[in-house]
Amino acid sequence: MRRLEARGVSARAEALVILEGVDLSARGGEMLAVTGPSGAGKTTLLMILAGIRAPSAGTVLVDGRPLAELERPRERISVVLQNHGLVSALTALENVTLPLQARALEPGEVETRARRALSFLGLEESQERVVEDLSGGQQQRVGVARALAAEPELLIADEPTSELAVADRLKVLALLRERAEAGAIVVVASHDPDVVAACDHHLRLLGGRPQPD
Repeated sequence: MRRLEARGVSARAEALVILEGVDLSARGGEMLAVTGPSGAGKTTLLMILAGIRAPSAGTVLVDGRPLAELERPRERISVVLQNHGLVSALTALENVTLPLQARALEPGEVETRARRALSFLGLEESQERVVEDLSGGQQQRVGVARALAAEPELLIADEPTSELAVADRLKVLALLRERAEAGAIVVVASHDPDVVAACDHHLRLLGGRPQPD
């Protein structure tokens, strides 16, 4: 995946305008920050870029082709959800391995990737703990580990540092940058100025509309 584009993307819920005329472009190896106040449309835009939600108007292109035509999207796109999206009754390790098991990977590689990603995020001692027993910050790191373990070509993260201590925030940022340097496109929605400063490009939304940077 070399290029991600949004052209005239809009989203509506009945009469409510959530996004209006959003254009963006990001290349492999780059990090794009999406910012704006609560309700600005950041999460909706990320879900459209991930192919989870269809736009009301406009289009999303991957290497010049519609996102809907992307082959094996679940293997090529990973999403860090703002509410983590973890299965609370499973362990941290099981939450990371589960999406990997759905792919044609050897069992040994699945476990290696999962344990390595959790270790990178300082969760070595929490791998076998049930998610519902983890703190909010630990759960957030498990969500990031799950996305990174997939080694995606497009990594979309919604507020991935919001509940983290400074050291963990910096660690997450370093890992996102590392993923970009491996050739991935990384799109991050955040209120964190450190995240914005770490990104190559910046899209600011206000009332669902792009603003001058």
